[in-house]
Amino acid sequence: LQRVHGQQFHTYANAAGLVALAFGDAELREHLEQGHPFAEQGQHLWGSREKLGAYLATAQAKGHLECPFDRATSYRVAAPIFGAAGEFLGALGVSIPASRLRDESQTAMVVAELRQSAERLTGHS
Repeated sequence: LQRVHGQQFHTYANAAGLVALAFGDAELREHLEQGHPFAEQGQHLWGSREKLGAYLATAQAKGHLECPFDRATSYRVAAPIFGAAGEFLGALGVSIPASRLRDESQTAMVVAELRQSAERLTGHS
């Protein structure tokens, strides 16, 4: 578990940033949009807000998010961590060189371990 202070991550291309957009409340999403306008920083990646919204909705349904960018180099996945009252607190993520994952069963194992870890952290604030 790593907490990085003062370092900026690309909200629209980073698994943890995308989890914040998917699982955070309206206030958090508005705050992220103010600091990272979609038109300037996200549109070239996603094409439209609708496409990003559909991707985030899929992540919400799955309970985790797999970053769709540069999968040939790096597999990045993140899961939300919630507080005792169900509020989004943060994301727990993993980045693995793609060369280390031979097949979908290994990817599924990573996702299962990540989700279990995030669930163990949920409810603790």
